[in-house]
Amino acid sequence: MGMQHWYLVMTKLRKEPQAKFHLERANLEVFYPTVQAKTKTAINGNPMFPRYLFVKACLTHDFGTIRFTPGVQSMVQFGAEFVPIPERVIEGLRSNCDSHDVMVQQLPKRGQHLLIRKGPFKGYEGIFCEKKGKNRVIVLLKLLYGESKPLELDLCCVQS
Repeated sequence: MGMQHWYLVMTKLRKEPQAKFHLERANLEVFYPTVQAKTKTAINGNPMFPRYLFVKACLTHDFGTIRFTPGVQSMVQFGAEFVPIPERVIEGLRSNCDSHDVMVQQLPKRGQHLLIRKGPFKGYEGIFCEKKGKNRVIVLLKLLYGESKPLELDLCCVQS
């Protein structure tokens, strides 16, 4: 068997989990990073790279398996070449994920300026005060005339 490298695989629309499942059943290593997203009913993992996942494979041996896996549309190539993804890129992404390949959101530092990107205060700036609970933060919201008010938000609603 030849050298294994990481490659980028494009999946069919919303078929990332199906492709991951079948590629892993074929004994291929798959990296499918997700980000935590809170909906009205649950907390789900949304793909970090929608329609893409990474597969570690030897192309001379595994190309057919990957190409004809349910849920896979194609392997990403440049011209006629399948370009390997450097190991350090995968390691860098994995270093920011938990054991289930869910991206761990880094908390801002106390006093750090933030942008509120969701909800009724979208577009306003605030200052990070503290974390509250598992997925909530307290942000000091800058109002008119220099006044500030504390505001409790979902962590996913703010951006450093």
